[in-house]
Amino acid sequence: METAASSPPLGTCVPVTEALPTPTARFRLQFTDDRRTKELRWVLFASTQRGAIGKLIFTLEKNGTAHVKSVVVNKKFRGLGLARVLYLATLATLEEKHVKALYLEAEEDSKRYGKLVGLYRGWGFAEMPKAKVLFLYNGNDSLRKVPMVSVFQKSTFFPIRPKESTWFCMMTLQTPDGTCLLAGEDGDIEVSSKGYGCMWQTLLGATGEVFLRSVHGKFLCVEEDGTILADRRLNSTWETFQVVPHHAENAADIAGGVALRSFHGGYLCIDPLEMRVEVSDHPVPWDGGEIMSLVCNKADSRPLFVKIMRKYQTTAFVNNQVAKYGDLQHARMSVPEACKCVMELTGDSEREESWVIKYMLATAAAVKHDGHPDWLQLAVFLRALGMIFLCWTDDDTAVLRSISAQEWMTKNSTWWR
Repeated sequence: METAASSPPLGTCVPVTEALPTPTARFRLQFTDDRRTKELRWVLFASTQRGAIGKLIFTLEKNGTAHVKSVVVNKKFRGLGLARVLYLATLATLEEKHVKALYLEAEEDSKRYGKLVGLYRGWGFAEMPKAKVLFLYNGNDSLRKVPMVSVFQKSTFFPIRPKESTWFCMMTLQTPDGTCLLAGEDGDIEVSSKGYGCMWQTLLGATGEVFLRSVHGKFLCVEEDGTILADRRLNSTWETFQVVPHHAENAADIAGGVALRSFHGGYLCIDPLEMRVEVSDHPVPWDGGEIMSLVCNKADSRPLFVKIMRKYQTTAFVNNQVAKYGDLQHARMSVPEACKCVMELTGDSEREESWVIKYMLATAAAVKHDGHPDWLQLAVFLRALGMIFLCWTDDDTAVLRSISAQEWMTKNSTWWR
């Protein structure tokens, strides 16, 4: 009975934050209208500390225009896309007030020229033609104030007004190698390297469900035929994902893992081979990664290093390597030196106690016992020395640095082909 009580029954929903390895901040928005100062504010609060951690202040002006006076997010919470969340809430209010154009001055550090202006361009703003750019000096530091404007058209997308009682968190949805789920402005979904738009505003429901909202203010939706888009203004049934505990044969391997079940019963996942988001008939675990990220751990029958080997086992790649290193004018290493380097990589200090060296000798002896020629015995013995390449991995293969010696030696079945 105690064992059954320790794990939720099948079908039970759990908070998505339970999948994360450490407690994470939850956020909520609140709107205020100060009639004395005529300032309208969207204020951001966090569950981890008292007081506001961000705000966007704006005023209504003549001729159906508005002016942003300030956009602030506490330094501790920057980089999570919260300024964009504040702006999306502001857009909803501007639609209610029938505002046609929004003005602001981008005050950016001259040492980071174009960074803040570029951010506001991504929000739909443009520099005002022939407007005067002011420069403010404070000792050795200087700021430039760039007047910008966003003019709203009939086709402009306005998100719904957020519910002030709804808590949310900011998350990336990614694969183990760091590629993330991104949404385009038109709602198309892609899996790409981490960049602008990788954070999803994850609205937390009362009974464990979540709603995933992209940086463009649109909700992720799974349609009846399995089509996945992020183009919905409202979050209703098809935009709902139930967060359920992931049950597997080896619970220790997916401790804390959850599955994201769509309204139609399928499970959201990222295919690591095709690099696309899809719906699976079977539960796929999402485990808590680094702070505020869910990592899709869909099973892949081929180890990562095997896929990378296949990528580079081409005639063009080999010819390029021969041209680059074939003259043997680079640093040389004897076999004993190479074995010592492998031992350092695997944390061994004595050759007699090294699992890798013992394995190299045992496999070479087995090949000899089977009557194979000397050159094959030598090739089998030297096989582990390929691990030295891990010291010089590039950005594409950096994840290989975490591979264990046992995985390299016993799970790689394509090394001789």
